[in-house]
Amino acid sequence: MLQLCRYLRSDPHGSDWSLALITSSSGPLADSFSTLDPSAPRFHVDMSELKRHWKKPSYWRKTNLALNRILNEYPADIIVCNSVWSAISIRKVANKLEIPVVCAVHAEISPKRPDKKILFKLLGSVMTRGIHSWITVSEVLAGDLRDLRISDDRISVIPNGVDIPSSEFIETVRHRQSWRKATGIESRSVVFTCLGRLDPGKGQDQVIRAFSTKNRQYPDCHLMVVGEECVSDGESPEFTNEMMEFISENNLENNIHLTGFVPDTVEILCESDVLVSASGEESFGLAVLEGMATGNAVIATDVGGHKTLIQSGENGLLYELDDDTGLKDLMFR
Repeated sequence: MLQLCRYLRSDPHGSDWSLALITSSSGPLADSFSTLDPSAPRFHVDMSELKRHWKKPSYWRKTNLALNRILNEYPADIIVCNSVWSAISIRKVANKLEIPVVCAVHAEISPKRPDKKILFKLLGSVMTRGIHSWITVSEVLAGDLRDLRISDDRISVIPNGVDIPSSEFIETVRHRQSWRKATGIESRSVVFTCLGRLDPGKGQDQVIRAFSTKNRQYPDCHLMVVGEECVSDGESPEFTNEMMEFISENNLENNIHLTGFVPDTVEILCESDVLVSASGEESFGLAVLEGMATGNAVIATDVGGHKTLIQSGENGLLYELDDDTGLKDLMFR
């Protein structure tokens, strides 16, 4: 959605557009919208209670009153929502005011458990009525929407994109080797990279285990784990701590590097050789695309968007989810 707003601002007719922001939470994303257009009105509606008590009409009335007040104060021509939940929350008020609602879907919405899938289809097809059109980043997500009986003419698939560095830029970065030198990695070493937030669903621990089984045989190989763990205030980063303990217990500190958050990962990827994604589910697979754009060989699980991006054996390699042996064999084949 941020990209959409940037596009509107860069459009020659951008002066014909104005932006108002309704947030249900605070954070970097909401702040980045305000940075894009500091003059844009910004409203906050706390939907946390509604999410917990969505079966109770009183919570819907409270949210609808708040949204109705905002939309009457700042009349809109179109409402673009960044999640299914926000679209469901605002659709009733928007429909009454005859404002079309567009929902952008970036993550899988269909539950994995069969019993919940049935409830999802029954309730979802009712709750998504009144949402005018849908934008998704992959056919995987489009399939989730079709499960809700949303017709194809209301679904647009617009894949994510990445800026492709020029070959000259990639060669310059590889020659300079800033990240390798800072981390003590030699130019002849093979570097594997995992890119994404640190989360059990992203499978960085699986990659670390697979890497550790061959480290003694290939001591010049290195693994870069790039990303930060998403934890709530006051919580300890358990997943990160578990990985660090494993690394320490197996004396892998010199070969496995947890970088933490890196604002711009292009240079790391340019100095990397292999991008590994062990995600349990991926609606698109942006890290895989970024790996390809920077000349990395790519190894990924055969899930979701990975299967759309990768033709195994042609532009990358796929392996079955949770197949540690398969992952190890592909990394060190």
